[in-house]
Amino acid sequence: MLLCIAGVVVAHALALWKGQPTWLHTKPRSTDMRKSLQLVLVALTAGAAFSASAQGFARSETPEVDVRQARQEARIERALSHGELTRFEARDLRRGQRQIARVEAASKADGFVSRSEMRTLTTLLDEADQKIRQMSHDRDTRRRH
Repeated sequence: MLLCIAGVVVAHALALWKGQPTWLHTKPRSTDMRKSLQLVLVALTAGAAFSASAQGFARSETPEVDVRQARQEARIERALSHGELTRFEARDLRRGQRQIARVEAASKADGFVSRSEMRTLTTLLDEADQKIRQMSHDRDTRRRH
């Protein structure tokens, strides 16, 4: 749609430049030429901005994933130190954290994290949250000597 508008604007500017009447004006004026050229520049700038944003969600950094992972790792350590997790449960949860880190690295390997890759990471983090909560609130506790 934006390209169609840009095409009409370019055609209008060319007609004015050649001194031909257009559907907007019956006789060309020098101010019309200046306005048309400004309109062409605005349309081209908008087109460039639109095409840059057409890449969508793709980005190269995932700070929210890193923050959530750090928070989860702190929860694992805290639950382990309070005796809410056994060594084996903590090891299992840490293994899950390493898996999330591997998926994140693979997502960033091409330089961009797509919307679907981000959705996958979010799902893995949500599942890890549930697993940490479930394991730290079950009846298994570390024996203290």
